[in-house]
Amino acid sequence: NLEGSASGKKFCIETLKSDPSTANAKDSKTLAEIRVEMTKKQSNESIVLLKSIAEKNPISAIKDCVTYFNDTIGMLNLRGLDDGTATLDIHYALDSVGRCETSLADAKVHIEQISGTIQKWKDSFGVTFDVVYYAENGNSDD
Repeated sequence: NLEGSASGKKFCIETLKSDPSTANAKDSKTLAEIRVEMTKKQSNESIVLLKSIAEKNPISAIKDCVTYFNDTIGMLNLRGLDDGTATLDIHYALDSVGRCETSLADAKVHIEQISGTIQKWKDSFGVTFDVVYYAENGNSDD
């Protein structure tokens, strides 16, 4: 997140600049809404991939991951933005993906495609979390 390393902040800024949909955001709340939708889209893409892999490899840990990623979609919301709980609310989505990783590790499932999609989701989530944090708390770094 933005309070983290300079390289994390740089990645976040580069990601936002590279996405044309974020250029029209009129304020931090609109930008947060855009990023939440983008991370939901990443969740849906992950679900499609996981279902495809589960059809070829009917391993319960992979099926569990489909459920965990499905759960992230409902967790990615801004209902708590005005009350200052949005970052906590969306962090539950990261916890759900963590449960997927734990399930895969416990079952000793190591499929590069799954690892890649999880990392891609986490990268997307990281930018989203930072934007939501900023929308919720304002910028104290400048």
